[in-house]
Amino acid sequence: MGVAYEDRQSIENKKAQYCRFADTHEWDNFVALFTPDCAMEFLDANGQGFYDMGPHSTIPSARDLGNYLVQLRNVQQAIHMVGPLEFEQVDQDTIKTICTVTYQVGDIGTPDGVHGIGGGHYYETWTRKHGIIETSEPIIGD
Repeated sequence: MGVAYEDRQSIENKKAQYCRFADTHEWDNFVALFTPDCAMEFLDANGQGFYDMGPHSTIPSARDLGNYLVQLRNVQQAIHMVGPLEFEQVDQDTIKTICTVTYQVGDIGTPDGVHGIGGGHYYETWTRKHGIIETSEPIIGD
């Protein structure tokens, strides 16, 4: 089953917004891209958690993700870049995607502190609810 053009465009637009909202600290808009019950996992190439989020590498909801990022990113600037997406239509209301994301991050106003470049593949499940496609199962890894 092929993915409809309109669905592809919607998802690609939301991936671009994901990057822009994260880079400009628009956390309310960023969180709105996800279903409320979305749990986000951060995994390394071996499938192990790599973010310091307590005992787990999973953030249990979109709101928790927003709260976490507000604390972390308001002292940092970042730029995210998304590569081309792969699409798989699972059923009428579910689409899985894989894409690369590269980011650069640094503390604002100082050459000291945290500065880095990273990236990986984003594995996401997009779900249509009430005609709107939102990501419901993002996994950021390898």
